[in-house]
Amino acid sequence: MPKTTIQTDAPLPDDPPKMVQAIDRLNSLGIMFERKTLYQLKIDQWNFYPGRGTIVRDGGLPEEDRGLLALLERVHPPSKNRSSPIRASN
Repeated sequence: MPKTTIQTDAPLPDDPPKMVQAIDRLNSLGIMFERKTLYQLKIDQWNFYPGRGTIVRDGGLPEEDRGLLALLERVHPPSKNRSSPIRASN
């Protein structure tokens, strides 16, 4: 049975504030993501669970650091020469 993706780049009406914040921030930075479940966002090989702030690389264990800022450091690292945001693929 194939996994389904919730096809939305906007928060759902009942989303908790941390999910809304994560979705809004990713969109504002132009970072592409998939919403795999009501609780999970996926960017490239990174899985993010905004409710607890958990970050997990595909096939790995949860990272020690947590939260949206820690996720953004992985998918949108600071660069002196960048003129536009990185657009991560799914």
